[in-house]
Amino acid sequence: YFEKAMQQFEKQPKIDYPFMIRTLQDYARTIASENQKLANSLLVRAKAMTYHLPGKKEQLRQRAVIETQQGIILTLEGRVEEAEAMYKSALENAK
Repeated sequence: YFEKAMQQFEKQPKIDYPFMIRTLQDYARTIASENQKLANSLLVRAKAMTYHLPGKKEQLRQRAVIETQQGIILTLEGRVEEAEAMYKSALENAK
């Protein structure tokens, strides 16, 4: 069911991307405690969708949020150096 839902997500018009990004982020938060790899892949998809959002400022803001979440997941996995790079990128995108 999950794969089928993801395929449906990817067929949606770009106008729905803000909703889909938030949904993927919510799924990732829920899954993160049990499956960091899956949670991170959801966040990667969400981040890819930000490139289609209208307005550069909104794109960067959403990326900053997602990169912060990715940093948390990487920290949970013990990948501290990669997490620090995500946090640094999130700070740059949030400016």
